Amino acid sequence: MTLWGIDLHTDSITACFFDPDNEKKRTTRKYPLSGEGFQQFLRSLRKDDCIAIETTGNSFWFHEQVSPYIKECFVLNTNKIKLEGNKTDKIDSSKILDYLCYYLLIVGLEEMPNVFVPSKEVQELRALFATYRLSKKINTQLRNRIHSILKQNGIVVKRGKMESKKGRQEILGIKIPGNWDKQIISLMNQLELIITECNNLKDMIIVNGYELFKKEIDLLITIKGFSPFTAVAFMTDVVDIERFKSAKKLCAYLRTAPKVKSSNNTTHIKSTNKASRSLTCSLLTQSVNHIKVAGPYFDSFYTRLRSGKSAGKSRMALIRKVVVTAFYMLKRNQEFKWIDEKNVERKKIELQRTLRRYAKIKIA
Repeated sequence: MTLWGIDLHTDSITACFFDPDNEKKRTTRKYPLSGEGFQQFLRSLRKDDCIAIETTGNSFWFHEQVSPYIKECFVLNTNKIKLEGNKTDKIDSSKILDYLCYYLLIVGLEEMPNVFVPSKEVQELRALFATYRLSKKINTQLRNRIHSILKQNGIVVKRGKMESKKGRQEILGIKIPGNWDKQIISLMNQLELIITECNNLKDMIIVNGYELFKKEIDLLITIKGFSPFTAVAFMTDVVDIERFKSAKKLCAYLRTAPKVKSSNNTTHIKSTNKASRSLTCSLLTQSVNHIKVAGPYFDSFYTRLRSGKSAGKSRMALIRKVVVTAFYMLKRNQEFKWIDEKNVERKKIELQRTLRRYAKIKIA
């Protein structure tokens, strides 16, 4: 068995390796990530080898490439390991190997701070969400710029007017002297394009997500505040509810649980863990007004919190509560206790429309 610590880059790797049974001396070599050099690296691997790498943009790709040739490839969480001191590729690969040896040979694999590697389909779904969020950000920037130009010319237009096609046409009809008109036309053309792309991406996400997590999504949309899109986001983060031993573990993973530091009689409750998945939490934040009226328990819980805590903390606590609810629903394969049949039926109709619309686009 050979243990490998690998410092992964865009075009090459620096590998530090040794066999703990036969030799104690470490060897460091550099390999390219393409062509014959990378094939030579793959040929040097054996079925009982173990590799450790850091999380980076191409970590999952590298994991996929080497997995058929070795026993295990661990993707170490960079938020939980520290590569301090002098920094070179040789030193970093040696330190990564130190972590692998420590957890594999001394502490045990259950304590290793490695990252869950999802399937190829889930990786693609997460990439779609990243592109969608970037598109929405550009959408907001374009709207803000149009609103700013109108404001500079003393024209008062509500931001919500750009939500509809008719409102955008009315803005284009506003005559402003100089070159302002040309700027608005250019920005509005870009806005129309990005709105279309956002809608197409959203449909693609819902369709692909529903194919992967049909059973789970059908359960989650019974919660008021969970649209099919939010349910897909939740499952894209979670992937498999059996990965989590408790609801607390899930809340921490989805960035809804605060960090707690306690010693003797002193306890400090800090902000949420920023080194966790943020997609579900950001979408549920937009649905707080629906979640708090999802059932009598949520309503009384939120009302009680608002009397003594800030709006931000109350919202986060409510989101955490609905995440716990979703955890037990998926574990027990149960629908939401206070289900609103009309609300769920409306979501199912909209979901079917999305599936049909995407199928027509795909055929065309």
